[in-house]
Amino acid sequence: MRCLLEITFSSARKIEKRSVGGRKAEKDEFPWTVAVSGPIVCSGALISDHHVLTSAHCAIKRIYGVPCEEATLVSSYEKLPFEDIVVISGMGEGCSVDTKDGCKVFNVKDMFIHPKHNPCTGDYDIALLELSSSMNSQQGLPICMPKEDEDIPTSRNRMTSSGFGYNPEHPGERYLEALNLTMEGIERTRARIITKSRGKSICTVRLYWYGLVKCID
Repeated sequence: MRCLLEITFSSARKIEKRSVGGRKAEKDEFPWTVAVSGPIVCSGALISDHHVLTSAHCAIKRIYGVPCEEATLVSSYEKLPFEDIVVISGMGEGCSVDTKDGCKVFNVKDMFIHPKHNPCTGDYDIALLELSSSMNSQQGLPICMPKEDEDIPTSRNRMTSSGFGYNPEHPGERYLEALNLTMEGIERTRARIITKSRGKSICTVRLYWYGLVKCID
């Protein structure tokens, strides 16, 4: 099984323009990539057989009556009810997230939002979902993660992002897609990847139409 060294996510359409434009993934090519389907469709990474890492804004409901400048982090959003979110396995062939035909669907029994997540700024946009049942090897495989002291790619290395972003070539049908990219504008400090820019992502790909990918903080 191949490993990705970054985890990428897609979200609502205004963000999805950053996470689409690739090719349709082959059958079982990215067994760790799942869709998080709720009020919006996001992507996530399976990090154990029953835990999914995704974006916090995919698992919350923004409270718009609270102005950002007056909001505490907790008062500006509330968690979505568990029954409003399902996780869809990206394994198999022909699974359309929008219709769920041919898809393996899992319920969520618990979720954890990063305590510093700020929906106004998008900072710490990370959430952990716990599934009500575990995925077997035919349904999904956890992502391979680098060890603490393992070497990481430099900006010269090509990487791959996978997800369920909106694609104008087949609107209304979201399939697992992949996009090649490179790491840019980063520094390596004590074996950690950090950004030199706004602190929101660790990798980008040049914008060719719908080609810019947003990565995890």
